[in-house]
Amino acid sequence: MKRTLIPMMLVVGLLAVLFGPSGAFATGTKHQARAGAQKSEIASIQKQVADLGAQVKALTAQVKTLKKQTAMQLNYIISIYDQETCLATLTADAFQGTWLVIDKVAQPALNTTFFGSPSPVDDKGACGKFKITRSLLQVPPTLAGLAKMMVWLQS
Repeated sequence: MKRTLIPMMLVVGLLAVLFGPSGAFATGTKHQARAGAQKSEIASIQKQVADLGAQVKALTAQVKTLKKQTAMQLNYIISIYDQETCLATLTADAFQGTWLVIDKVAQPALNTTFFGSPSPVDDKGACGKFKITRSLLQVPPTLAGLAKMMVWLQS
C-alpha cells in the first residue's frame, strides 16, 4: 500500500501544482494586468484625440482668420490696380491734350502736325470707381482728374 500511496501522492501533488489555485491566480493576474494596460492605452488615446480636437478647433479659427485677411488683401490689390490704371489714363489724357495744343499751334505756324489724331485710352471704368471724370482730348489739357486722384490717394 505504501508503494501505491507514494506515487499516488506524487500525482495528486503534481495535479495540484498544475491546476491548483496558484495557477488560476496567476492567470487572473495576467488578465488583470492586460486589462489594466488596455485601460491605460485607451486613456492615452482618448487624451490624444482630445488634444487633436483642440488643435483642429484652433486651426479652424486660424483658417477663418486667414481667409478674411486674404479677401481683404485681394480687395486692396484690386483697388491698387484700379488706382494705377486711372493714374495712367489721366496722365495719357494730359499728354494727348498737350500734343493737341502743340499740333494746333504748329498747324498754322509751320503748316504741319507733329502727333496727329490722338486716340483716347480706355481705363476700363477704373476712374469711375473713384468718382473721377476724365477730360478726354481736352484743349488745353486739365489736371483736375489728377488732382482729384491725388486727394483720394492722400486720404
